[in-house]
Amino acid sequence: MKGREGPAPWERVAALYRVLAHVSPSPVVELNRAVAVAMAGDPARAAACA
Repeated sequence: MKGREGPAPWERVAALYRVLAHVSPSPVVELNRAVAVAMAGDPARAAACA
């Protein structure tokens, strides 16, 4: 995904989803976190998240 200001900072997005999972856990948050981890370039770790 590329926005107006360049590529999305997927590592940061994944970290924010990790925090959100602690504050408000849900299956949707976990799925989105796994996607962000995969987009950050670590599909093996993403599979462990989901």
